[in-house]
Amino acid sequence: MPRRLGERQVFEVFTRTTTDQAITNVGSVTAPDAALAWQLAKETCGRRDDLADLWVVSRADIVAADKTDQPRLTARTRMPHRQPAFPMRRREMPRDQAASPSAPRETRAAWSSLAEDLFLCSHLLAGRLYDFVELETSLAEGSIAQECLAHASVLAELSGAAPTGVDEYFFERSPDRWLPSGIWFRGSRSWSAAVVRGLLLALALELAMNRSHVDGQELRQLAVEQEAHSAHWGRAFAALLADEEIRDDLRSDFQQILDVAGDLLGVPPLDTDPDVQAEFADRLVRAGVPDSWLAAWPSSPRPRQRSWSAGIEEVITEMNAVRRTYDPGVIL
Repeated sequence: MPRRLGERQVFEVFTRTTTDQAITNVGSVTAPDAALAWQLAKETCGRRDDLADLWVVSRADIVAADKTDQPRLTARTRMPHRQPAFPMRRREMPRDQAASPSAPRETRAAWSSLAEDLFLCSHLLAGRLYDFVELETSLAEGSIAQECLAHASVLAELSGAAPTGVDEYFFERSPDRWLPSGIWFRGSRSWSAAVVRGLLLALALELAMNRSHVDGQELRQLAVEQEAHSAHWGRAFAALLADEEIRDDLRSDFQQILDVAGDLLGVPPLDTDPDVQAEFADRLVRAGVPDSWLAAWPSSPRPRQRSWSAGIEEVITEMNAVRRTYDPGVIL
C-alpha cells in the first residue's frame, strides 16, 4: 500500500565493528526513507565506535516466522551428534535414565524390525560412499546413512530400548533375535541395488508411520525426513530407468530384491492390514516403478523369517571390530 508523504517507517539496524565478525542486529530507528534511516543509524551507532559495516532494513520487508511456523523451525534431523557438546552430554547421561515413552506393546515388533532395517541400510550405504560417481551423490548418501542411524535409534526406543541402551540394542543383541527384511541379503551390492533398497525402505517406513497409533513430534519429524528420503531415491530410480545402458541391470536388481521385499511390512500389526500391500504397490508406481515390474508383488505381506542370522552376525562382527580399534569412550 502506498505511504503518505513523510510517513515514518521502522528500520532494523545491523552493524559489525570488524570484517571477521558476523553482522548483528543492534536495534531499530524510525525514518521516512532508507537513506535517512542509514544516516540516523550512523549517528546513533557509530558515534563512539568505528564500524566496518552498517545496514538498515525496513521492518516491513522482513519475512519473519510466527507461532504456526514453529514445527518447521525444528531441526530437520534426529542426529544429536551434530549438536554442540553432544559427546560430553552423552557420556555424562545417567545410566539409569528412564526410557522414552515406548509404543504400545502390539506395535513394538514392527518398530524393532524397522529399526534393524534402518541400521542395516546405513551400514550398506556407508560402505559404498567412495563408489558413488558424483561428489554430490556421495554427500547425499552420507547424510541419508547418518539419518537412518538416527531414525533407527528413535524406533529402537519406541520398541522398548532405553535411551542409554541403544548401542547395546544393536551391537550386543544376538543375531538370532533380529528380524530384519531379506532385502539386505538378496541381490547385488551395486548402485542400482542400493537405490532399490533405499526406495523400498523409505516407502515402507512412510506407510508404517501413516498407519501408526504412536503420536509425538519426534515420530512426525521422522516421517517428514523419510518422505525426503523416498523423494531422493525416486529421483535416482528415474535417472537409472532413463539410462538405456543401465535399465536392464536396474530391472534385474529390482526383481531379485522384490522377491523378498514382500516381508517389509510382514510384522504385527501391519501384516494383518488388508490394504497395506496394495497401497505399498501404488506408492511404488507413483515413485516411478513400472507397473509391469510388480507382477510378482504379493497381495499380502509375507512374514519375516529368522533366516539371515549369518549375514547379521557378519555385519555386527565387522562393526564391533572397528569399535574395538579405538580407546574406550571414542566410539559412543
